[in-house]
Amino acid sequence: MEAIQTPSVVLVLADSNFMNLCKDPVDYINRLRQVLAARAERMACVFSLFTVSGKYGLSNLDRSLNVIDIDDKNKTAFGQTLENASMLFEELVVISNTPDDPYMSMVREVGTSTSKILTQYKYERKKD
Repeated sequence: MEAIQTPSVVLVLADSNFMNLCKDPVDYINRLRQVLAARAERMACVFSLFTVSGKYGLSNLDRSLNVIDIDDKNKTAFGQTLENASMLFEELVVISNTPDDPYMSMVREVGTSTSKILTQYKYERKKD
């Protein structure tokens, strides 16, 4: 009998300036994919990576990511559109070195209020 694999959608968001602050953002995204793929294999699930539109998304670094349109004009609209889209994903991954960023705090709040799995990763910054 063949094992049934459960689909899982992971939504990845990052600091608004991740692309310019991270030492090697493309390599970081590739390593994140590997970590998530290994975890999915252990859990016998198939995962898909999604990101959001705008400055908190990663589609400018990886065009293969599916994109969920999010309004990031202000924190309230950002949180509301993210919450409205919450039925599209099971897990949130936040890439941030700034624990008090209001938008990343809103992501954590939405994750909690919608009972999503939430993981936060940091990244190595470029040397000045």
